[in-house]
Amino acid sequence: MIGFEDEYYDFENNTLFADEAEELARKLGELIRLERRHVATQDDLAFLANSSRATISRLERGHSVSTHCLFVVLYRLELSRPFVELINAQLKNPPSARERRARRDAFLKVMAPYL
Repeated sequence: MIGFEDEYYDFENNTLFADEAEELARKLGELIRLERRHVATQDDLAFLANSSRATISRLERGHSVSTHCLFVVLYRLELSRPFVELINAQLKNPPSARERRARRDAFLKVMAPYL
């Protein structure tokens, strides 16, 4: 498996754990909605994010939106810091060459039928 801590892709069964990804999107959307309700309407946040109210609604319901929109919304709601800190920590301690090769090989194994 590969993904966040190797939880999202089951290489034996060649399946993506979509339910877990959807649950993550739903929880993130719920967090965004809870925080947004304290400071702005969906229309206000849409304006600040250069987006539409419908897009903000989709995001809050855990539906797909662009990563750019997600990042802008997280920044505008002052929710981006934990993500930045996590990314910085990962960049300071990157995976070893062996770990990178293992991940690459696993990825290529899955993608082989499509290449």
